[in-house]
Amino acid sequence: MSTETNKTIARRLVRAINQQNLAEIDAVFAPELAQEWKSVTLPWLYSTFAEHHVEITEMLAEDDRVVFWGDTSGLHSSEVDRLPPTGRTFELHFCDVYQIRNRKITRHASYYDALSFMQQLGVIPQA
Repeated sequence: MSTETNKTIARRLVRAINQQNLAEIDAVFAPELAQEWKSVTLPWLYSTFAEHHVEITEMLAEDDRVVFWGDTSGLHSSEVDRLPPTGRTFELHFCDVYQIRNRKITRHASYYDALSFMQQLGVIPQA
C-alpha cells in the first residue's frame, strides 16, 4: 500500500472525528479499534470538549506508518481527570502516530502538551 493511500486514511479519520461520523470510523479503523473509539474514546471526547475540532498541519508517511502534527481546539464542557468543567476554550498542538495495514488503522498513539492544556484550563498558572 502506498504512503499516499495511508495519508488519505489518516485524513479520513480526522474528517470523521470532526463530523462525528461513526460509519467512517468503522471504515478507517481495524474492528477492535473502531469499537473502542465508538464506545469509549469519541463519546468521551464529544461530551468533554464541546466544539472540538482537529486540523492537520503537517504529515509524514513511510512504509505502514503515518505521523501527523496538528492543532486541536474546543471548550472544556465536562469533567476531565477529576477536573470539573471550566468553560474555558483551549488550543493545543499535538502529534499522532498511526500504523496502517490492509487499509485499516491498527495502532494509534497521540502526544500533546499537557502542561499547556492545564494552563489554558486555569489549573496551573501560566509562567
